[in-house]
Amino acid sequence: MANDFSEDSDCVALWRFEDGALGTDSIGGNDLTSAAPGAASSDRMEGSYSLDLDASYNQGYYCAEADLDAAFPLQDGDTTKIISICGWFKLDASGTTRVILSKFDYMGDKQSVRLYYNHDGKLNFQWGYGNWNSVTYTILASVSTGIWYHFGIVIDGVGKTFFARVWDDDAESYTDTSETPGTEIGAVESPFTVGCYMAMSTPAAQWDGHIDELVVFKRELDADEIDEIRQGTFGDGGSPGGSGARSVACVVG
Repeated sequence: MANDFSEDSDCVALWRFEDGALGTDSIGGNDLTSAAPGAASSDRMEGSYSLDLDASYNQGYYCAEADLDAAFPLQDGDTTKIISICGWFKLDASGTTRVILSKFDYMGDKQSVRLYYNHDGKLNFQWGYGNWNSVTYTILASVSTGIWYHFGIVIDGVGKTFFARVWDDDAESYTDTSETPGTEIGAVESPFTVGCYMAMSTPAAQWDGHIDELVVFKRELDADEIDEIRQGTFGDGGSPGGSGARSVACVVG
């Protein structure tokens, strides 16, 4: 199955990481620039390819805030601060901190969000207050190499609510996390990055593994919609997808 995001006006970005268009946003104008080429691979969960990054190289994808569409959430001056992000990832090499995505200017001390694999094996999410100050939530206690995971993150940065659902495609189960941060999320001028965060345009904490079908909304998704995206049925999608068989069971983990 394949998702159809075209009729949802709140969908502001979609990166499918297809061959020849690894950084192309097929919904908006938020194309990602590569710090170095990431190899396309037949190991994927949607479409024909996924983004394949190797931390031994200087690889990462980013879009400077000045190049983001006006509708992209958590930019400087955003007073609504509502965002939902979904995507697939598979870790190839553990042992050190590796970033899946962030809106974080490392050298400029400006942070909104960061989703990353921590060196202790956990999947963590940082809710940034606009600077280095942040709160960290563990949304999966253990990430294994060689397994595809799907995540859905939902943020109301003014109402101060956070929800995450992470699907383990091997165990066919999900883990939910709900939190109420004590401070509004920071909406600051910083790049949006995939597979790293940026330090003076140089990728740091690079991802080692695959990332696929990353999608951003400017509204709050519910848990059913996150499941539909994972299953490839969002928007009544019905065309063939990738080789990864999309699981349809939802077993509470």
